[in-house]
Amino acid sequence: MTVFLYVDSNKTIKRMRSVMFQAKMNASKGVHVVDDLVQRKLYDACEGFDYCNESISKKGDSRTLPKGASRKKALQFMFVEPRPVETRTIPSNATSIPPLQYGDHLVRFLNGKTGLKSDTKKSAWGKIVWELMERMGGHFYTDKKIKGPGVQDVLTHFNSFESHKTWCIDEGQSEGGFGLQLVIVWDGDIRAAEPQTSALPKIPVKNVKAKKTEDEEHDVAIEEAEREVIQNVISTS
Repeated sequence: MTVFLYVDSNKTIKRMRSVMFQAKMNASKGVHVVDDLVQRKLYDACEGFDYCNESISKKGDSRTLPKGASRKKALQFMFVEPRPVETRTIPSNATSIPPLQYGDHLVRFLNGKTGLKSDTKKSAWGKIVWELMERMGGHFYTDKKIKGPGVQDVLTHFNSFESHKTWCIDEGQSEGGFGLQLVIVWDGDIRAAEPQTSALPKIPVKNVKAKKTEDEEHDVAIEEAEREVIQNVISTS
């Protein structure tokens, strides 16, 4: 899971987005990039899940996964054997959406092109992400520098950029599971508890034709592919 946190000078979370990857060694060469039917349905069609134990929440608690465009921002595939590592959005149909190198994905992620908002537990996706974050924050331990509880302790640790020994975690003990990458942006110019503001453009707005970047061309390719899939479904039905 990749988590983006934008915090103010007091390390109060202002914005937060996250992507959860289903990681594989290589993409399948068949009709779908993931061969296993059950694992494919997990990302393409599964509506939610129940916790099977009490390691993160109460046993039997139900959670709902995002739908539609939000689902594509939250759940994605990662293939780690290629160099560089590749990512791609759902669905798993091999011809529907082109892959992206992880570096390109990360740029899109930081620019707000992908990743689903998860600032609070009020949303279904935010609830899942924060449960995992709090689990990690409460049990994280490395070289006696961090020892929970709480995500805020992790934020404090990762935002101490003055010392490499403090913010760069090179070793530690961990249980089986998945890796967690924290991408934290610190801005000392943001005052504590400063609300988000938006400014509308002045009218009239002059249209300026600009050359598309590779990132924008990739977005267009994805949109065109999605429209084609929808059209095919409509034609078939």
